[in-house]
Amino acid sequence: MRLTRIFLILLCCLFVARTPNVLAIPDWQDELSKQIKTAYTLTETGMDRLRITKPGTVFTVQLEGIAADPSSDATFSQNRFRDGEIKQSKGFVPFLQDKKRTRNLRPGERVYLFKADVRDNEINLYFITCDLFDVNIGGTTQQVRYKSLVTMQFPKGYLATAEFGKVKGVIETLFAPETGVTSAAPKSIELGQTPAQVEEAMGKPEKIIKLGEKTIYVYKDMKVTFVNGRLTDVQ
Repeated sequence: MRLTRIFLILLCCLFVARTPNVLAIPDWQDELSKQIKTAYTLTETGMDRLRITKPGTVFTVQLEGIAADPSSDATFSQNRFRDGEIKQSKGFVPFLQDKKRTRNLRPGERVYLFKADVRDNEINLYFITCDLFDVNIGGTTQQVRYKSLVTMQFPKGYLATAEFGKVKGVIETLFAPETGVTSAAPKSIELGQTPAQVEEAMGKPEKIIKLGEKTIYVYKDMKVTFVNGRLTDVQ
């Protein structure tokens, strides 16, 4: 009985010792992920995926047929790309999706990359639109961004040894980074700043809306609200 207990303890120790190796991400996946994030700066968003808190590389959509959902939706319409062809499939939780609000991204439309995952034979790229859109949600019109998941599929074993330049070329057949766009030192604004400080960082707004003590600066991809001359909200 004692020997059996010792054997079981040794077996458990061996399993625990080997488990990290089983669960660890292969070195090539980690390296490829780092290369993608070095080549392209990921965008950071607020919890609602409406506010852009740290803009990254701006891309333009190159091909038609990429489905996107309102950024507030919990699920993604999934797009698979292989051999130059895009195929749409159902989302992770289809019954939670309102397909009436799903739309296809247009070629030339500007998007941000906010997440990238490398798998054995796939790269998952998560994009969000630079522009805001009016969408009817619950009977009211709200401004939202659209998000999209594109799964780029490769032949078995290809990614483990592929040159990054070739992988990058495949990515850019779908989403090409805008020439001259850089976000190494992104512009930033903070609560409490004055209109002059915001203009110094972001430039002149496209439109200024004055509502008594409230003033709203409208930029191409965000709205900045001041109350009594101080920044109080960014959307």
